[in-house]
Amino acid sequence: VPEVVEDVAPVAAPEVPEVVEDPAPKGPEDAQQAAASDAAPAPADAATVAVKVGSAADPSPSALTGSPATRASETVPPEVLLAEARNHMRRTACSAWSEEKQRYEFLSVWSTTHEELSVLGVGVRLYFDFIRQMGAVFLVLSILAAPSIYFNVMGTMVDDSAGFNSLISKVSVANLGNCPATGCRSLKETRARCALDVTAGPCELPLEDVTEWLGLLDGLGVLVFILFGVWFSHRWIPRIVRATDHATVTPADYTVWVTNLQSRLKGEDHTRYKELVAEHFTKVLQTCGKDLADDKDLIAEVVLVREYDGAIMNFTKKGKLLQDIDNSVALSGRAAARQREKQVIRHNKRAESLSLKVESIDKKLRDQATKTDEQRGVCSAFVTFKREEYKAHVLDEYRFAQHALFRLFQSERLRFVGKRIKVKQACEPTDLYWENLDYDYWKRKLRQAVVMLLTVLVLVLCSLAIASLKTRPTATEVLRKTTWVVATTPGSGTDRLSLCNWQLFSSVNCLTDGPNSASWATSRVFTSNGTINAAGLPSSGDCASTLDSRTAPASPWSSAWVGVEFTADQSVQCMEVLQSQPAFAQELRIYACTDAPTTSSDLVAWDPADHCQAMEIVYPQAGDASSTLRPVPDASCATDPGNYLSIEVAAQAKSGASDPAADATLSCFCKQQSKTNLAAFMSPPYDTPAEALCKEWSQAMAEQYGQMVGSVIAVLVLNQVLLVLYSFFIAWERLCTVTEVTTSQLWKLFLSQFVNTGLLMALINANFQETLSADFPVVKLLQIGVGDYTDLNAQWFTAVGATLVITILMQVFSTTIPPLAMSYLVQPVLARIASRAKATQDTINDVYTLPQWNLSLRLPPTVNV
Repeated sequence: VPEVVEDVAPVAAPEVPEVVEDPAPKGPEDAQQAAASDAAPAPADAATVAVKVGSAADPSPSALTGSPATRASETVPPEVLLAEARNHMRRTACSAWSEEKQRYEFLSVWSTTHEELSVLGVGVRLYFDFIRQMGAVFLVLSILAAPSIYFNVMGTMVDDSAGFNSLISKVSVANLGNCPATGCRSLKETRARCALDVTAGPCELPLEDVTEWLGLLDGLGVLVFILFGVWFSHRWIPRIVRATDHATVTPADYTVWVTNLQSRLKGEDHTRYKELVAEHFTKVLQTCGKDLADDKDLIAEVVLVREYDGAIMNFTKKGKLLQDIDNSVALSGRAAARQREKQVIRHNKRAESLSLKVESIDKKLRDQATKTDEQRGVCSAFVTFKREEYKAHVLDEYRFAQHALFRLFQSERLRFVGKRIKVKQACEPTDLYWENLDYDYWKRKLRQAVVMLLTVLVLVLCSLAIASLKTRPTATEVLRKTTWVVATTPGSGTDRLSLCNWQLFSSVNCLTDGPNSASWATSRVFTSNGTINAAGLPSSGDCASTLDSRTAPASPWSSAWVGVEFTADQSVQCMEVLQSQPAFAQELRIYACTDAPTTSSDLVAWDPADHCQAMEIVYPQAGDASSTLRPVPDASCATDPGNYLSIEVAAQAKSGASDPAADATLSCFCKQQSKTNLAAFMSPPYDTPAEALCKEWSQAMAEQYGQMVGSVIAVLVLNQVLLVLYSFFIAWERLCTVTEVTTSQLWKLFLSQFVNTGLLMALINANFQETLSADFPVVKLLQIGVGDYTDLNAQWFTAVGATLVITILMQVFSTTIPPLAMSYLVQPVLARIASRAKATQDTINDVYTLPQWNLSLRLPPTVNV
C-alpha cells in the first residue's frame, strides 16, 4: 500500500535521462542496467509485501487514526493538497519538463514530434502516423473523386422533394446525368442521357463518354487505398517498431516468456525450479550449434510466475480499500475540528463499512499468507539472457512451438523435464497485468468463450433495437387492382404489340402453385384498337394465336397496349409474356388501373398513362420462351411544374388506395406540392386542399424522418453502451497483457460498430425477392432482406445511403468532440467537486489523474468510417 508523502512541497525538476545514441551491441552490462531500471516487480515479491501488510495491519478505524497518511492529511491544508494533485496530474499526463517555467507542461498539439510520441508507446505513435498518412491519402482520393463529384452535382436524376436526404444523395452517383425536358422515357434514353444540363441546347457531352473516365478514376482511387494499406502494414509498422527497439534498451530486449510449463515438479526439484529452468535454457543454447558450448554464464535472471489463485487482485483491492479508510478517517478528523458531528458520524460509518470489506479480503488471504513461494505451483516464467543474441537463438530454436499442433513434434532436447513448452518474445514489463498471470489457463479460455457468447448476444440485441428503428421510405403497399395493362413505349422499336402468351401471378417468382390468372375470374380482355372479348388471356406457346394491338395514329407518343379486367382486385407481382417475333417490343410498361372504359370508342381514346399507376419499364427477352416480368411501381416523379400531377388525379388515386400514404401517384403529387416549403406543407392544420389531400402522406413522412433520426441516435448510443459493456467483459476475461486487452476490445468494438452503423442498415432495407425464406429465424428476427430495395438505385441512395452518411458523420463528431469537452470542461469541474470528499494526497491524486489514452477506443471508429 503506497504511503502518503508527508512533505508535499513542490517537486523539484527531475533529471532528464540521457538518450543512448548507439545502443548496439547490447551486452551484459546493458541487460543488467535495463533490468534494474525498468523491470517490473515479480509477482512473488508483490504478493509477499501485500501478505505482510495484510497480516500485520489492524483495519479498524481506531487503529488507522494514527497512521502516517492520516496525520499528514490532518496537518496539510487542503489548498496544498490540491496544488500537489495538479502537479501530479501534469507529471502523469502527456507532458514534459519545462526548464523555463520549472514545471511539467502538456505536450503541444502542433509541435510534438513523432519521436516524442514514441516515448508514450510505439502503438500511440503508429496511431497518429496512421491518422496523418490517412489524411494525405484521402486528400489524394478527394482529388481523384473531384470530377465524379462535379458531374454528380450537375445531374438531375435525384428527386428534390426528399429534403435533407436529397442534398446528400445529389453528391452521389445516383444523381449522375441529365434527362431531356421530356424525361427519359426508355432504357435507351436513360443510358444515352447527357452528362450536363441540356435545357439550354443539344447534348454536347454524352454521359457514356464520361463514365468510363470516372470509373477509371474510381478504380485508381481504390488501388491507391489498397496500396497504402499494404505499405503501412508491411513496411511502415515494422520500420517504426525496429527503430523504437533500437532507440531504447529494456528488459524485453533480452527476455523470453515461457508458458505451458509443468505446474509442479517431483520431490526436491520443485524447490529448484528456477535453477532447472536456467539449466535447461543454458543447455539449449550450448547445443544449438552457435559455438556457445564453453560459455557457462548465459542466463541473467529467471522470474517465475507463481500460482496465487487470483490473490494478487485481492491484494490490489485491499490496498484501495485501505486508502479509502485513510480518507474517511481524515475527513472525520476535519469534521471533528469544525464541530460537525453528523459528518463525523457519516465518515466513521463509512470507515467501519470499508473495514469490514478489508476483513473479508483478509479471510480469503489467510491461506495465501501461510504459503511460501516454493509451495506454490508455477504458471509461466520470464528468462532474461546476458546478451540479446542469446535470446534470438532461443526464439529461433522454438520458432515452431507457437502452435499446439507443432508442439506435438517437439524434440526431447527442447522439452522441459519432458513437458512440451511454448517460448515467445516477452513483452515490456509495463505491458503485463501481473494480477492475471497466475490465473488458470483453461479457466481463462472458458471465460473468453463466455465473453464471446455474451458479445454475440449483445450484438443481436443491439441489432433488434436498430431494426425496430430502421429507416426506410413509407412501405409500398401490395397493389391490388382489377385491371392490368401491358403497353409499348417509345423505345420499344415497334408500333405493334402481339402477345402469344400472357399469364399473371401473385408470387414474385411466378409460381404456378399459387394464385394466378388461370384461377382468377376474368371479366374481359381489351386492346388499344377498341377490341373487347371475354375469351380470356392468350396462352399459345407456339404463337398459333395472338392478341394483337397497334398504336393509334392520333399521337406519336401513344402506345399499343392490351389489358385484362378481373371481376375482383388481384395482386400481381409477376407476369409471363411471350411475344410474336415479327412484332417484338424491346421495352414494355405495365399499368395497374382501377377501371377502364367499357366501350370500344372510349378505349381507342383512352391512354392508361393518364388514368393508371405506372410501373417501371421492363425489358422482355427475345426468343421462343416466355419472359418473366415483375411490376414495380415507378417512383419517378416529374420535376417540371408544367408536368405536375393535377389534384383531380391525386384525389382519384387516394380514393382507390387502401393505404394513401403508400400510393405512388399520391406520393408524387404531395412531393411536387411540398417543394416550395416542405416544413409548412407537412405541418398541421392542413388548411389548403392539397395539404388536406396529403395529410396521411405528411404524417407518414414525419414518421419516416423520426425513424431516421431515431436510428442515427440509437446507433450512436448503442455504440457507447457497447463500449462500457465490453470494458466489463474484457476485464472479466483476465487477459495477461495490455496488448491483449487492447486487441480484444478493438476487434469487438470495430465489428459491433461496423454491423450497427452500416451492414445491418443495408441488410434490413434490402429486398432479396424470396431468395431467403421469411421463416428463417435470423431473417424473421432481424427483418433481413424484407425491405424495399432490390438494387442500389436513386431511391436507395436518397433513403438508405443518405442515412448511412448522416450516421457516419455523427459518429465522427461523437468520437472527437466529447473527449475534448470532457478534458477541458467536464473533468476540471468534476475533479473540483469530487476533491471536496477527499482528504488524503493519494485519493486527491486519483481524482486529478487524467484517464489513460485508450487506443482501442480511438481506432475502431476511425477504421469503421
